[in-house]
This record gives sequence, C-alpha cells and structure tokens, in this order.
Amino acid sequence: MVGSNPTGTMARLSVCVLHTVVSLLVCGCIGMRVAELPPDEQYAHRYDQRNAMGRTTIDIREPDSTRAYFVYPVVIDSLHVRPAPFLEGVPVEQQSVKVEVLLKGSFPDVCSELHAVRQERFGHLLNVWVEMRRPRGVSCPAIIQPFRFYFDLEGLYTVGSYTLKINGTVYPFTIRPPAE
Repeated sequence: MVGSNPTGTMARLSVCVLHTVVSLLVCGCIGMRVAELPPDEQYAHRYDQRNAMGRTTIDIREPDSTRAYFVYPVVIDSLHVRPAPFLEGVPVEQQSVKVEVLLKGSFPDVCSELHAVRQERFGHLLNVWVEMRRPRGVSCPAIIQPFRFYFDLEGLYTVGSYTLKINGTVYPFTIRPPAE
C-alpha cells in the first residue's frame, strides 16, 4: 500500500491497549469494596465449620484439669490481619477501629489443640503468643490437622503502620484510610 505506515499504526494500537489496561486496573482498584475482598481479608467473615480447603474453625477450650500437658508455640501456616471498616461520615482522624486476626495453622497430631493466646501492646508494637497443648503420656496418631482460628487484637487502632509479632515471627500490617 502506498502511504501506509505500519509502525505508526502499531504504535497507536499499543497506546490504545496500554490505555485500556491502565483504565481497567485503576477502576478495579478504586471500585473495590469490602464485599469484593476475598473472604479471608474481610473483617468478621467466618467459616463456622470446615471450609473448602479442609481447615476446621476452632476455638480455645478449657483443658481437662485432671491431665498434664506439654505446651508449645502453635505452627502458623499463614496469617490475615483484618481491620474493621471505618464509619462513613466521620473523619478518619477521629476514628479507631478493632482489628482481628485469622490464623491458619496445623496441629502435628490428633491430640493437640489450642491452649492460650496472650497479648501485650506497646504503641504500634504488638507481641502475641499463641500456644497449643498436647496431653502427656498419650500416644497420638501423627496426622496433620489444619485449622483456622479467629481472635481480636486487644485495643483500638488508628490509621498507621504496626508491627505484629506472633511467637517471635514479625507480621507488619497497615491500617489504611478508606479510598475516596
């Protein structure tokens, strides 16, 4: 073809494609609401029993007072820090929110269970210990037991960066203001 410029056409096409991709990404990020977050990232979302991945939701139960136990730090597979949403119509600077943690872990055998959660807070530094227990003198099949455990961090949190240390491992998190 006379007067055709394939390089110019290709450049215009590339710019159009790039513009479309950037527009979709921006719209997707700005338009994301709490309901569109994955369930594990949503404050107060719970799986009551066993989820599709085979993890059972558990709580801490009182130990049998007639037994002796070994107590160990819990094995953590992953962790989700989930701040509560801010109230609409109230300036973010005037708000503090609750924060909960979804801990996914696993027990090394069928006899182990959660024992206790202890917390201490120094401003933006939080130290948390999550422990499991296993009865002494009992033979237990060594079958991995994956679980989910939900707990609230003590206190209220404002916008900012925090350092959460669970059983010696650091999990930094940030409380962000809502998108405009």
